[in-house]
Amino acid sequence: MAETSTQSRSIATQLDAMSPTIIASGWSSQSHIDRARISLMSYPAPVPAAGRSRLSQFLVDAKVLTREQAGELDTLAATQQNLPHFRILKKVGSGGMGIVYLATHTATGRECALKTLNVRLADDGDFVSRFQRETHALAGIKHANVAEVIESGECSGHFYLAMEYIDGPSLMTLLRDYKALPELYALRIARQVAEGLAHVYAQSGLIHRDIKPENVLILRSHSSGGMFPEDDVAKLIDFGLAKSTNEKDERLTQTGMTIGTPLYMSPEQVRGETLDCRSDIYGLGATLYHLLTGVTPFTGSSPGTIMSAHLTEPIPDPSQKVPSLNPLTRDLIGMAMAKDVDKRFLTYEALINACSEAITALAVSSHSAPQFLRKPLVLKTGVKKPLTDRHPTPDEDRSAESEPLNDDLKRDAISTRIRAKHRDLRDSAQATIPTPDRSETTVTRSASKVYEPAPVSAPANAPMLRAVTEQLPIKRKHLSPLPVLPPMQTPSSMVLDDEARRAVGTGVIPWALLGLSLAALAVYLIFLRN
Repeated sequence: MAETSTQSRSIATQLDAMSPTIIASGWSSQSHIDRARISLMSYPAPVPAAGRSRLSQFLVDAKVLTREQAGELDTLAATQQNLPHFRILKKVGSGGMGIVYLATHTATGRECALKTLNVRLADDGDFVSRFQRETHALAGIKHANVAEVIESGECSGHFYLAMEYIDGPSLMTLLRDYKALPELYALRIARQVAEGLAHVYAQSGLIHRDIKPENVLILRSHSSGGMFPEDDVAKLIDFGLAKSTNEKDERLTQTGMTIGTPLYMSPEQVRGETLDCRSDIYGLGATLYHLLTGVTPFTGSSPGTIMSAHLTEPIPDPSQKVPSLNPLTRDLIGMAMAKDVDKRFLTYEALINACSEAITALAVSSHSAPQFLRKPLVLKTGVKKPLTDRHPTPDEDRSAESEPLNDDLKRDAISTRIRAKHRDLRDSAQATIPTPDRSETTVTRSASKVYEPAPVSAPANAPMLRAVTEQLPIKRKHLSPLPVLPPMQTPSSMVLDDEARRAVGTGVIPWALLGLSLAALAVYLIFLRN
């Protein structure tokens, strides 16, 4: 009983320590963990499965975690014991170099991305010494477009690198979401990455050797809106493959081991030659090509095929996939990805200037692009239409040309002019309508008891209106008066007429055909009987 109580207290202590990790990983909630802790006192001593701790076994039995989650929790707990300077919250990624965790630096309380080195690489003394030397060099570098190194070192045989944690998507995440990025946005990001690389190269002489969309994170302001905000900040990460320019990687040619990502690798990096900043310029050009087109410059069924394409195949034209691409952007990618290293941008500053020129050209073209808006209905300057039915005299016309109209008067003039035009047409039509004869009214009344049209009389000023209209020098379109038809002449519905005139019955011919058919059938039956 005492042993069970001791084990329960030990499990409770471990649960308190690992609760932040469980919650940060999204495996369970605090309320669920609290209920499990209450039931821990009545829980019998767990018998863990092979390779599983008592804590993880208890959480599986209490249905707080699944078996897979319990296995990951044990891995995190083991890493936590090896790196006591950090409080590990969750796993955020993994790769050939190692595993990356979200952790809290206990000395400063700052969140960081904690990268642990793969055990297989930790056995390579040359790689470990270079890793430590380069991380120490990066520790003193601070730039807005480079993830800051907080701490690096070794603890209990485990090598680690703690860097600034960027809570934002990578360029590869944006590519998966949107397939391709806008040209102006991609150029801004490429310029920021080039500025970060230039600062690192000038300070420590290091080249990255693994420029790709996955290694560029986007730091976003929570107040900015839109899919591609202008204030996004590119953060270059993962300098694990970085090396000094005066150091040649002999293992590349001796063992055939590839350092870098084939999709964005420069030709001289494929050949294992001594590298300088122009190798990273090539990788950044290939990355920009991918951002704009949604595909990598070269593809293949194997890494060797892709690396061979970087050596031999011509540079693809990005405007073939994006016809609207600015010529400056197309030329920028072509120069950055030139096969001959001497034909590329010689420095990062030259690449940055080319990006700035393309950005400026795009901004100018976007402002000067025609705006396809519906043209508003406005009056021409210097023309004033009459606001009443009275026609202006020549002297008034001349004075009106010199008086500009404001927007309110223009709108009033338009509406008044339209109403006056309709009023003139209506009066003209009424003036020309003949007065119906009394005899027609008598006939109409005798023919129809339902409809009796009222006599229409011409207005008293009809002759005056006609005289004024004829004397006007302005050409007007006269509408012919509509004839007034008597009720009997009013056309009725064609559908109703057709229905009324439709004949009843089917006629003689169908009956004759039916009789002939019956006679033929009778002859046929008689023939069969005989």
